[in-house]
Amino acid sequence: MNAMTADERAVRKVAERMVTLWNAHDMAGMTAIYADDADFVNVIGMRWKGAAQITQMHVLLHASRMKQTTLTIDDRSVRFLATDVAVVHDTWAMTGDPGAPGWKIGDVRRGILMHVMQRTEVDGWKIAVSQNTVIQELPNL
Repeated sequence: MNAMTADERAVRKVAERMVTLWNAHDMAGMTAIYADDADFVNVIGMRWKGAAQITQMHVLLHASRMKQTTLTIDDRSVRFLATDVAVVHDTWAMTGDPGAPGWKIGDVRRGILMHVMQRTEVDGWKIAVSQNTVIQELPNL
């Protein structure tokens, strides 16, 4: 097994920072981990453009529905596409989400959050793109 590189440690630290911010419900801190021109697609397909909008929408969510949630990572993988580009897949579980009206979600939600991170000389590693997907249990499978 290869030892973790400094870049992999830095990428993992950014991914872990997102989980820490989520669980502290400190979504204003999201601006620090996203590139200014980042994109985020949430679990229901809404696309938010730029760190400011990504942060704003997460602040709104955590002021209401997500304020009691806890996010844990079951598995995290990191793959480098280039020396300055990495893809992170976080398989997550969430508790405390009451769900939207009429939406039955159960006690634990599960999903996969994918980040594309880019390293710059000025800002270090930042999230450039995120895509979040709920793992939906399918009947009869």
